[in-house]
Amino acid sequence: KLVRLVKAPADEAPAKKRLTLACAGLDYSLQNAIYQFNREHPGAAIEVIDYGSDADALTLLAADAGAGRLPDILCTAGLPLRGLIAKGYLLELTPLIEADMGFGALVEPLFEAMRVDGGLYEVTAGFSLGAVSAPAGLEGTKLDAAGLAELMAGLPEGLSLFERSLSPSGVFSLLFEPEEWIDWESGECRFDSAEFIALLEFAASYPQERADRADGHLLGSLSLGSMPESWLYEKAYFGGDMAVLDSPGGESGVFGLCPLRLGISSSCEDTKLAWDFVRRLLEPDFQAGSVSGAYLPSSAAALESLLDGAVEEGESGRCTVAYGGTS
Repeated sequence: KLVRLVKAPADEAPAKKRLTLACAGLDYSLQNAIYQFNREHPGAAIEVIDYGSDADALTLLAADAGAGRLPDILCTAGLPLRGLIAKGYLLELTPLIEADMGFGALVEPLFEAMRVDGGLYEVTAGFSLGAVSAPAGLEGTKLDAAGLAELMAGLPEGLSLFERSLSPSGVFSLLFEPEEWIDWESGECRFDSAEFIALLEFAASYPQERADRADGHLLGSLSLGSMPESWLYEKAYFGGDMAVLDSPGGESGVFGLCPLRLGISSSCEDTKLAWDFVRRLLEPDFQAGSVSGAYLPSSAAALESLLDGAVEEGESGRCTVAYGGTS
């Protein structure tokens, strides 16, 4: 195929609608999606503002976003989402999804959990699920500061509390749920409350554990990404009968979101065009190439296909996956 190129003055070139996308390091899958979008839309183009991938990149992106210097499309992973929402900088995406594929095409419980004050301001290509495994006798135990302190007091000699080594600051990070202590809309904090002080005191008193030197652990970690190995391993560790407890840290400890997450700024002048790109993260074909092997897809069709494949492997002698009450 021959292509004839003719040089012309810039002011004679066809005008294009331009969208800006800001990120701190451009993911390869997202880069390909941008190339494809630009090819498919000759009258439009996405221009990338990449803050880089060094230690300060995300801080600079967050600072610009927080000051209202927003692109049309924003990679939201690692950004202070609630703060941006409170300032009215992000577009609520529910109407766009409902007018397009509808939530029935997505893993709806995931997107319900991603809502902030009832609104959905970002979409994700994938997710993982996390929980805590424990001996069956601990079923129903609440893993807050008080519950963990009680477990520590009765911990059998030679056992570490957690499967992995944790410092006092690591324990604080595990238990700290920002939304419980910070009102993002008013800017008020509850850091002087008795509950928060109790959290600090427990974290400060936590021993510097070396889990690798212990004879075993009382609490394990369950992570269900694309494969169920951790579930099977933990169940075997506890003798085939284990309790599954809510992760410390509330919902943020349950859902792990894929870094491929996008939002649209409320100042975007062409939200229809911006959504035509953002929605690509939710397509099964995109998720098959970008999140497989690390995360569960957020598309209902892609997730169902993945689970069907896992069940087939189980029937052939490997494992089965429990999902939605069936296995």
